[in-house]
Amino acid sequence: METNFWRNKLSFSKAKPFSFELKTKLVYVPQRIEVLYGSLMENLQFTLTCYDIYSEENWLLANVMLARLGLWPYKDLQWRQLSSGYKMRFELARTLLRRPKVLLLDEPLANLDILAQQIVLEDLKFLSQSIRNPFGVILSSQQLYEVEKVSTEVLFLEQGKLKIQGDTNDLEGDFTIVEIDVENTKEELLTALSNIEIKQIKFNGGSYIAYFDDRISMNMILSEIGNSSLKVKYIRDISKSSRRFFVN
Repeated sequence: METNFWRNKLSFSKAKPFSFELKTKLVYVPQRIEVLYGSLMENLQFTLTCYDIYSEENWLLANVMLARLGLWPYKDLQWRQLSSGYKMRFELARTLLRRPKVLLLDEPLANLDILAQQIVLEDLKFLSQSIRNPFGVILSSQQLYEVEKVSTEVLFLEQGKLKIQGDTNDLEGDFTIVEIDVENTKEELLTALSNIEIKQIKFNGGSYIAYFDDRISMNMILSEIGNSSLKVKYIRDISKSSRRFFVN
């Protein structure tokens, strides 16, 4: 409330920027989800009740969310009966019923197998683009490649400070950078790629990180490898990936 004695004016200001109403639009999902009691359906309905949604609308919205996240067959199960992947999907369902504007997730892919990781990420991407209730998603993860495939922007922190921020399509540096794992020696790898000149090569985490001039395309590199006798186990272009920041 604001008072102006000179003009005999009394006015009421709007809610402060960090009001309770605003805070409820920012929802956090921790890495370790607390144990819940009762069936999945009961927990979803309880969440809706906390937001003054009752009776038929309560039942309908809970069922719609179960169906959207593929949880309908598990609606009567208890928390302890769910796998880690389904616990995360259920927590997402419970959270989305609150209609957040921004969803914060701490390592949502931890302890999930590769299939569950892909499903959770696709769920997040699809639901966040809802026409009726769109929301932003900010998540931390060590699963770089999986997250980058569905992200629109990447923030790289080093020692708690922002080092890189940008659109995932605009992170390219001054080199074409390739991560490659071969059954050959370093000398054999350098010889096989001598025609396109490796600017720098590092051994990191069991694989080689090779730096080429940015005029050298991935197709040119693959062509040279195809014409050689290298035994390639794995290869990936990381020129636009945050993976290149994790090189010693």
